[in-house]
Amino acid sequence: MEISGKYPISSRQIYLNSKDAEKINPEFTSDCFFFFKEIIAPPTPNIEMLLSVVSASIPMSFYVVNSTNNKLVYNTNQTHIIPSGNYNATELKNELETISIFSSVTYSSKFNKLTFTGISSFTIEGTSTCLKLLGLTKKQHTSSGNTLVGDSVLNLAGISGLYLHTNLLNNNLDSRTGAFSNIIARIPVDTAPNGILQYASQNEFKTVINDTVIDVLRIQIEDDEQNLIQLNGQEFALTLQIDFQYKHLINRDNVEQLK
Repeated sequence: MEISGKYPISSRQIYLNSKDAEKINPEFTSDCFFFFKEIIAPPTPNIEMLLSVVSASIPMSFYVVNSTNNKLVYNTNQTHIIPSGNYNATELKNELETISIFSSVTYSSKFNKLTFTGISSFTIEGTSTCLKLLGLTKKQHTSSGNTLVGDSVLNLAGISGLYLHTNLLNNNLDSRTGAFSNIIARIPVDTAPNGILQYASQNEFKTVINDTVIDVLRIQIEDDEQNLIQLNGQEFALTLQIDFQYKHLINRDNVEQLK
């Protein structure tokens, strides 16, 4: 008897902890490789593999200000690096006041904006990586006289979501690139700094992967801007699931034999 459509037959789970990775990016510990002694592969060519994220535990040990967004370029070619860390508005304005071109930096809680007052006229360059943090849009900003008010709002909320990448080929789309990617999940960040972000899938989404054998997994965790996050020496854990299903019409008797 023939059965139409996709038909699931079995599943495997993969339990990952970054401390067990054989190869870890020395700068960003959210980028690591796992090599397996056993392989996962479909039992027959007529079967495909589907991948899903069951759960994740990721430490909120990454900073709001980090190496990807800490550079302020001003007056064409002068640079100030904001030290990495988690800041409130007062702490950030105090740090900015250490820059020699500013006589003062003030914060309005009513409008959530910074006002920069210089010792003379000044520019903040569009090549700065910290513009979003400071409430400035991505362009060159020139003071009016010696004053500049942010044209956006201060953003110290940090990362809004984490993107999980693997080396396994799939056809998920990513709006950050407008193209296909190897993203397997976007995890909303809803946990305060220094806590543990606990994620458990609330849907049954599974993505078909084009690989025929899984013996190596590369996991990368990115932020909204496609930057690897820096976990500052802390470890993350994931549970992935591989499901097998038939690609085409199948015989019901064969289904039972392959379970």
